[in-house]
Amino acid sequence: MLWHLLESDTDVKNYRTTVLHNLRQLLTHAVRSGGQILLSDADLSDLSLNFVKQMAGLPSDYPLWLAVNEYQHSGWEVTNYSHSPVEAWYRDLLAAIASGERLFIATASQKPGSPFGTIALEAAISAQFPDKKLLRLDSETLGDRTHPAFGAMGHLNEVVIDYDIVLASPSLETGVSIDVRGHFSSVWAYSAGNLPPTNFVQMLWRVRDPVPRRIWTNHTGIGTIGNGSSSYKSLLTSTSTRARENLHLLREFDISPECIDGEIAPIATRAWARYGARFNAHHWRYRDTIAELLESQGHTLTTWENDMDKPEQILLREQIRDISEQEQFNRAQEEANAADIDDEKATELQEKRSTSPSEQRQLRKHILKKRYKVEQVTPELALADAKGAYRPLRLEFFLTVGRDALPERDCRTLSSLTENNAGEAFAPDVARALLSSTVDALDKIKAAILLDPDREWHKDDPDLVALFGHLTRDPQGCKRRLGFSPGKSAIAAGNQILGLFGRRLEYVRHDRLDSQQRRRVYRLAADDIGIDRRALYERWLNADLSPPNEQPTALDSVEAYWTPP
Repeated sequence: MLWHLLESDTDVKNYRTTVLHNLRQLLTHAVRSGGQILLSDADLSDLSLNFVKQMAGLPSDYPLWLAVNEYQHSGWEVTNYSHSPVEAWYRDLLAAIASGERLFIATASQKPGSPFGTIALEAAISAQFPDKKLLRLDSETLGDRTHPAFGAMGHLNEVVIDYDIVLASPSLETGVSIDVRGHFSSVWAYSAGNLPPTNFVQMLWRVRDPVPRRIWTNHTGIGTIGNGSSSYKSLLTSTSTRARENLHLLREFDISPECIDGEIAPIATRAWARYGARFNAHHWRYRDTIAELLESQGHTLTTWENDMDKPEQILLREQIRDISEQEQFNRAQEEANAADIDDEKATELQEKRSTSPSEQRQLRKHILKKRYKVEQVTPELALADAKGAYRPLRLEFFLTVGRDALPERDCRTLSSLTENNAGEAFAPDVARALLSSTVDALDKIKAAILLDPDREWHKDDPDLVALFGHLTRDPQGCKRRLGFSPGKSAIAAGNQILGLFGRRLEYVRHDRLDSQQRRRVYRLAADDIGIDRRALYERWLNADLSPPNEQPTALDSVEAYWTPP
């Protein structure tokens, strides 16, 4: 809960410092009034204990009473596909279903674009085994009044026995106990690395029956905190510096660094950095960390040796990709064809605790219309956005034609971070949400020259060499402001820059320099995003530079919490 409070991108982000102040007030009141503070944590560490002590105003050596559960699990059988491609795990999962096994499948994703998310797996399994009863449990189905999963959380033991296959997303990672015995033959689990190792392990044990587990996890995690460092001091320094850089660039708008230097800031940001450093350390050793956690709990891990040949792997990979892409396109079509709604209806849907699929599509279409300033949403637009097009497009817009609109955008974003928090903002939130520092860094190295569609590039191009030199002279600044460490060549660095905009360089030809040497030549690849960038940027420019004619609503903050590359 404490890490969720410090890092979560849910609604708590809008009230983070207020919530932190209230928590501190409650803890200090408990101490001063002679009360007790009771903590319960399945993964308790000194990080949590020290954070709570500091928030309560207690000295570091204050004595604590710890109740430690020393029960050692007898250990279950876990087959780890650590030496196999994920297709081998998937092949064996399908074979288990075909043999009549009843499975509980825990996966770390839901979105249609994830090949092994709940939506894509449901489509794949249902297509091959239409006679099997399958229940999908994720945030979408649990909130859908028309779905059998709706309301099931309170009595899962009675619900799951009616199904041959249960698919679960991280919505069931904690706080759920499925105690039925003899129903499931095995538990299967998958994570590409987007779920913290401790959370993945907890999700693995939602089914209490000691049936075999079969898992596949990625070598490394997906996404890091801050600059990705496993040193809390480096993480803290980088994030604080980035936040201040952004505020410094807005100084002419009377923005002061005081907004991130409130009373709660030193305690909260240090705790955030310590938690984040631990998260990053686990990220770099994702698969190994999960294996170590399982072994420490007394479970027996057996490594599944790879027995899959390349043609079979390629065939399965293509099948999985096709299913995922089809599900993404189906969803995009549904959103484009959804009924139009107004702001009032959209706000109502946002605040509802449960929505039907049609309502979800209506809200999504409304947000797309506001985000891209269009009257009609096409399937191509909805699909591009689902694949993450918005963030790169917005960054390219601000670097090129929209530079004059950036200060207003960042001031508006900062205002949204402080308005519910007595004028304070959490430094990690400021570092994430404001773009001035990133755009300024790109502007200083003249990154926009890479967007010339008619220009050809090679490793000795003076402009490209100069750009590469800027990046390599300050690799820490590059990582802090642009989100990556510079590559080993000028061409690699150029592609890293273009990747921020959803672009890339493509190979064109070889030039012969002399009888011994040849040089590869590149050009900006054709844009296959399916969106007319020039027309979109004109709409954004007109909207961003025009004075508002009405009070903004929550729906206007579609990018208020955009995490830059």
